[in-house]
Amino acid sequence: MTSVALPSRSMEARFTPIRVLDVELSEPLADIAHAVTTDGVPFGRARVLVRIHTWPLGFVELDLGDAGISSVSLATAVEVELGSRIRRHLEGDAVSAVTSIGAGGIADVAEPACLEARRETLRVPPSVSVVVPTIDRPDALRRCLQDLVEQSYPDFEILVVDNAPGQSGADAVVSSIDAGGRTLRYLVESRRGASRARNHGLRQARGDIVAFVDGDVRLDRSWLAAIATSMRMPVDGDAFISCLTGAILPADLETQAQLWMEEWGGYSKGFERRIFDLREHRTGSPLYPFAAGAFGSGANMSFRTSELRRLGGFDVALGGATPSRSGEDLASFLDVVSSGRTLAYEPGAIVWHEHPVSEAQFRSTMRSYGIGLTSFLLRHVSRHPLDALRIAAAMPAAAAYFFRADSLRNEGRSRTFPRGLWRDEMAGMVRGPFAYAAGRARAGRS
Repeated sequence: MTSVALPSRSMEARFTPIRVLDVELSEPLADIAHAVTTDGVPFGRARVLVRIHTWPLGFVELDLGDAGISSVSLATAVEVELGSRIRRHLEGDAVSAVTSIGAGGIADVAEPACLEARRETLRVPPSVSVVVPTIDRPDALRRCLQDLVEQSYPDFEILVVDNAPGQSGADAVVSSIDAGGRTLRYLVESRRGASRARNHGLRQARGDIVAFVDGDVRLDRSWLAAIATSMRMPVDGDAFISCLTGAILPADLETQAQLWMEEWGGYSKGFERRIFDLREHRTGSPLYPFAAGAFGSGANMSFRTSELRRLGGFDVALGGATPSRSGEDLASFLDVVSSGRTLAYEPGAIVWHEHPVSEAQFRSTMRSYGIGLTSFLLRHVSRHPLDALRIAAAMPAAAAYFFRADSLRNEGRSRTFPRGLWRDEMAGMVRGPFAYAAGRARAGRS
């Protein structure tokens, strides 16, 4: 996260909800009014995603107070936190007259250079299939599908994969959606499992690109345009991007547990485009490329359809509704990179994710991630035995990263963050290998 002012120590004793908003600098800024959560609790702060020409630049965070935040105060905070980055972006657009950010925003540019690649992509757009697996929460699915229908992208189909037919309510939701001329297809995968549902969508996909989102996320209107544009960008001559992940930002920060999720690391990987491969685009970490969480998350991932099919899709022994609970997305990312292909992270492809709302849900999520972590690593080692030595050699660095209070993973956490959380993660990691073995056995019987 870029330039976020975390709450002061004096504020940590009592959590106050944070209002999540976004602003577009090519438009005048508006005042941010005092508001309350869905439970009627006043927001104490506002966390504002700042964009220019749809591209995200970073967050600023401000106290709301009883009077809210004026557009002038917001502009001042944006200038202080992100001013240099904004001017670098504008220089790329050949706009150099802006010396500071005011409440009136930045004069719009008719055809900013930062969108030229997108304009070129939209002239002859690659076809895209969007796969949306779902098992419950029909109201959230309805919002997700409406966001998809309203995408700025011209050529795509939507495949809703019902993984709990007769229980999810997805069939009624799909039949009620006005697709506005879009292709919207309802598919059924009665065998439970996130990987099975995604693989069913992959088999039915007609697009050159297949994009996967969870049924409970909200999508930025430019999400698909950013994906298709980024996947067309050349990398090192003849190389191309086989897999793309995008920014996953918190939809709400109304509970302490949701803020803990962000302090844990959240799902976003920052606001800079990044490339990952086995050549020069490496992180430098001794855990690379096995720490696949650095690549992104399954709530917002896209692949060249032919490439994902060659890799075999998603492992049905991993993911939701299996003993491993998670890890299927990370396994697919590791498959991409370890096979010599290229993966990219594109911050302009934005979705908004609903974090766990209670401490119990948060701890359960951490246990699930712990199980998935060692499950997908066991899967990888079973396929690439020589990598076991590399993973073992990296274990001291991994232990320091997980457990040292001053590690990059832990240093930004507040005093309210659950100190014993590592036990939940470790309990999951211990279970992981057994869970994967059980998942393989179950997959073999089905």
